[in-house]
Parts: sequence; C-alpha cells; structure tokens
Amino acid sequence: MRKACGMFLGMCLVLTFAAASMAAETEPVRQTATAVAELDGEQALVTVDITGGWSVEFSTGAVYLFDGENDGMKEAVAYGYLIDQAEYDENVEEYKDYESFTELENGVTFSEDEGGSNKYLFEIGDGLYYMVAADPDADADDIFSRFTATPGVIREMADAEDTQWPRDDYFMDENGNMLSITWMDDIDEPGWYVGCLLGEDYIEDSWGGTLALEGDVLQGSLLPSGSQDELNVTVSEEGTDGVILTVDGGETYHLTSLGDSMDASIFVTVSTEGWGAIAYAEGEETPEYDEEYPFQSAQINLAGPETYTIGAWPEAGNVFVKWTKDGEDFSTDPMITVLLDESAEFTAVFEEDPGWQNPVMNFVGEYQSGRAHALVECFGNTDAWITIEWGGSASELARWDIVGYLDMETLTIEYEGGTKSIVVYDENGDIVSQEPEYQDGTGTITFNDDGTFTWHEDQSVYGEDMVFEWAPAASE
Repeated sequence: MRKACGMFLGMCLVLTFAAASMAAETEPVRQTATAVAELDGEQALVTVDITGGWSVEFSTGAVYLFDGENDGMKEAVAYGYLIDQAEYDENVEEYKDYESFTELENGVTFSEDEGGSNKYLFEIGDGLYYMVAADPDADADDIFSRFTATPGVIREMADAEDTQWPRDDYFMDENGNMLSITWMDDIDEPGWYVGCLLGEDYIEDSWGGTLALEGDVLQGSLLPSGSQDELNVTVSEEGTDGVILTVDGGETYHLTSLGDSMDASIFVTVSTEGWGAIAYAEGEETPEYDEEYPFQSAQINLAGPETYTIGAWPEAGNVFVKWTKDGEDFSTDPMITVLLDESAEFTAVFEEDPGWQNPVMNFVGEYQSGRAHALVECFGNTDAWITIEWGGSASELARWDIVGYLDMETLTIEYEGGTKSIVVYDENGDIVSQEPEYQDGTGTITFNDDGTFTWHEDQSVYGEDMVFEWAPAASE
C-alpha cells in the first residue's frame, strides 16, 4: 500500500490524499480527492469523486483514476490534465467529423480510433480546459461525471481562510490526545487539514485529511497513517480557544489550544518521484523503513531549525538515483543528514533498474496435472501471474487467475483475490461466455526442487494440494 507519513508535535501529519464530505445517515459517504493542476502559471482545483472504492494518484500535472485500490500494479482506467485553448481547438478540429463527436454545453466528447481512448474536454474558463481520457472498455459516462475543475480558487480560498474557520492551531486534552488544524494551499488538497494523534503510537494512532467546512463545523473523513480504519469526524469550536472532535460511532474529545508553543515556521516536504519509499528520523539516528506500510511522502513542520536524517528505499526493480532540493540536485546518497533551517521540498528520485529480472522468470512456463493445465508468467517487477485451467468437458472448463508475490526464501506464493471463472466454448472453439464463480480465492502455490509446483486453493476441491509437473514440450 502506498502511504504518506508525518509525526505530531514538531510535525504535522500529511497524507498524499484524503477528502470526504459527510452525507445524510441514510446515504453512503461521498468521497472525493482533490489536487491543484497548473498550466503555464494558470491554476485550477480538480476534484475527483472516488465513491464506491475508486482511488486516485496525483503526479506532476496529471490525475490518474483507478477502479479500486491502486497497489502499484494496477493500470489507470482514466487520467486527466489541463489543456489550453490551442490544444482544445486542435482536438476539436481533428475529431469533429467523427461519428462519436458530441458537442456539450461546456465542451465536447468523442472516441478515438478503435481501441483508443474516450475523451471529454470541458471548459474551465478564460481559455483553460480540462481533458479526461478514459479506457475504451470503461464506463466513460460514469468516469467523466467524476471529474470537476474550478479555476483560480486556490488564492481565493487562502484569502478567505480567516473568515471561514477561526481556530488554526494545535490542541491537546488531559489524556495527551492531540489535534492540529492547519490551512494548507500547497498540497494536493488545499483546505483545512486536520491531523490527530489519539493514543501513544505515532503511526497506528494517527489520522489525517482535509475536511470540508459545513456551516460552522469541519466534517469529513480522516485516513489512517497505519493499519486502522478511517474515521468520519466532526470538529467544532468549544469555549474561547478549544475544539471538540467527535468521531462518528466513537468517542468525543475535548481539546484546548497549546498556544504559541506549537507555532511552526519551517515547512519541509519529503516526497518521491518514481517507485520507492522514504523514512526519516530526528538527529543523526537511522530512520526505520516500514516494509509493510512504506511511505511515499511526509511533511515536517518545525518551530525552529533542527537536524533530521532522511532515507530513500527503491521498490524491487528500481534504483535510487538522487535527492533533489526544491527541484535542484542535492545528493546521490540514499541516506542524508540535513539541517532543516528553511522551508524546502526534498524529493527522492527513483528509476527502473535496466538490469532487473523478475525472480519469477526462473519458473515461467507451462505445467500439467492430469486434465489441469497451468501457465506461469511474470507480472510486474516482482509478482507472478498463474493461470490454471481444468477441463470438465470439451465445451466447458474452470479457470483460475492468480496473482501474487513470490517469497524467494520459501519459494511460496500466498495469494488473495484469486478469481475462478467458468468458460464455455462453442463447436468452433470460440468462447461463448466467461462468468466469474468467485473473486476472493485464497491459497498457496509452492515451487518444489524437482521442478514441480504444489497448488492449494482454499475454496476449491480441485486446488487441494495438486502437484503440477513441468511440461517442456508444451512450452516450446
């Protein structure tokens, strides 16, 4: 899982994205993710509706939409970015004669050549447009409806912050639970950012996110820094300088201001470019890299200069290249100790390792077990994709699609989310139907020293410790 990290007190917890507004109790919570898009000095606030389990990833200049949680292996089903009047006119001129070309009140939609993207171009204002490109197999209308964009709101929101919410501060209660409320317009989600530590563990007991101002309270969802569930919360004023944090279905916290002792004047962002993770520690202490929940970004807010050690770890199949500071080359050492005495942005840059070979390459090929046939392939930099087919008759077979990480010490894949489908053929051998029977299969695949592998599928009698033998003739 790709995550962002931060620590409380001297720092403010910041996640890569988090935005949700509370809905009525009878309706599901509407979840959105928001980012700032820029083009030649022009800015727009882009909001994507991710209700229903969707997710987004923001990169420089673009927003990528995923159907489900992005585990680093998914392909985006859509992406969007700002375009100017000239690019808009070029698209209109190129595709205006296509049968799919449709003029809308605020823009146009069209489909490219067969197999190409479905596109939606809509006007934001003052010669500024937003383009959304959707996968041809996706529900384009649903995807297009998820994107909205508003121009020039970043500065307006910042100018109006004092009249919107009066308590931009750090707060604590008598049990040591802490809360920060900070206006932030230089992150992916400009707005009132709320970070909280409700316990003693800086990772497992921390949440953060940008909350919507609803009347005179802040409401929305806070995402966890660790493995806890997200919190739906309401933040309201209390007394002359305190706040109340109410957790939906949970506790209520009464917190008072910590005053000037928590004022921060140095804001340092640590982020990544490419596939890798970061970690940091105070002073010259070596940071601890969290393999289960690696972090891709963090923000350190300080009241005065302090020394920190920041480390970078590439994901499998990638290499660390360098650190940059405010876009300029800073160091080629993956572990750096720096004096943070000014606001800055440090970025760990990673690139694909051209010499990398997925360890699954050692087992790629076709295997056989009675009437069952298996194909082992590489998937991404580290994972295996295994297809197992068992023929019940000449016109029907069961097919399992399994994707998982190969543990090189045990040579075992422990997988979740395996899919079993029933495939039906006609007399010509063409597929008539392929219906999933289940999509939550769990089990193991273990490669043995004699060139075989053993498959155990928890939900299937066919996959109960079946041994597959290497089939070299079928692989040639």
